[in-house]
Amino acid sequence: MITPSDNTKATDGKTLVSWRWDVAARGTVKTETTSQYHGQSLPSLGADELQATTEAKNVHTTSLSVETVTPQTLNDKVLGTDWSTLQRFADEWTVVKTRQSAATLTAGTLSVGASQVEQDFPASWAHDTITVSAWVTRTRIENDDTLGVPVTINEMVVAPGDALPSNTGLKIYSKQEVDTWHAIQREEVVGDGTTAWTRTFYTCEPYSFPGVLTGFTTASAFEEINKRSLLVITANVRQGFNMDVYHKHIETLVSTSEVATLIASTPLGDGSSSALAALVQPVTKDLSYNGVLFSVNVGNVLCNDGTGANKLTASTDPADEYYGTTLVDEFEYTATDITATEYASLVSGGAWHPIRDTLMPWKAGYYIRRRTFIKFL
Repeated sequence: MITPSDNTKATDGKTLVSWRWDVAARGTVKTETTSQYHGQSLPSLGADELQATTEAKNVHTTSLSVETVTPQTLNDKVLGTDWSTLQRFADEWTVVKTRQSAATLTAGTLSVGASQVEQDFPASWAHDTITVSAWVTRTRIENDDTLGVPVTINEMVVAPGDALPSNTGLKIYSKQEVDTWHAIQREEVVGDGTTAWTRTFYTCEPYSFPGVLTGFTTASAFEEINKRSLLVITANVRQGFNMDVYHKHIETLVSTSEVATLIASTPLGDGSSSALAALVQPVTKDLSYNGVLFSVNVGNVLCNDGTGANKLTASTDPADEYYGTTLVDEFEYTATDITATEYASLVSGGAWHPIRDTLMPWKAGYYIRRRTFIKFL
């Protein structure tokens, strides 16, 4: 026959106390263990109590353990390096783990990737330091949409105070600070880095070709009945016109200092002159004259010199009685900057001649110089 147990004397009422340092809790943890009857609920935890657990001791009692933490202030330190950025520039690195009695970091230098101390005991710190014996250069190739060529980009770790190499038309340098001890230097290499960049391409665009006055034709007659001189002056003009023609474009890179020296130069042509091309820009003029014997009205033309011996002259017949006296009518005009004869030479030569010379900012003080040429018609 089974009889009920008498649990009234099953507990001894004693409390066992133990202490330990808990790294995760960052404080001293006191564990108080007491006995209680089976079936009793766990106590509510106080502010500094971590947990309460029970464990069966025998058929009558369980062991109740309550852990209470006494918090302490611990101090960790981290060196302000950006290891997440620097890590890709290292093929390997050394991690040194030590224990020390002070919160002293490894001094920052170019070779130190990271350093931190963690106070995991009241008077002891775990010290981890990452050092890199040699930073490596990372390279990638991108296409420069402006230049239309591959650009090799080399990036390397340098000290923030290191001087940048001088820019050239083929190598552009920049630097971005990562932290107090490290910076990323970027080198952009155009093409192969040695061959000067240039590009030639063609477009078909409209161009307004000028009218050209090649001279005047003078026809004269004498009207016997009225004793009158008759004069007809005809201008020989090739009319101006618009037409789609090929435009040849040559692009090169020039520096800021070179831009300052780009001035008009001769001879004309599509060579690789470092000076601004002497542009062929025909400027036309209008010729207008209302005389007694003849009139001239020619607009928008290139012309040769019409002064002195070349002036346009007409006179009456000695037998003329209509005007009552011998009359001489004259018209003088100056040549255009590009004369009719010079323009004819441009056309017959069939060469490319510059009509535009522009500078467009690119980067790092460099400009894209574009010279545009056409063949005159």
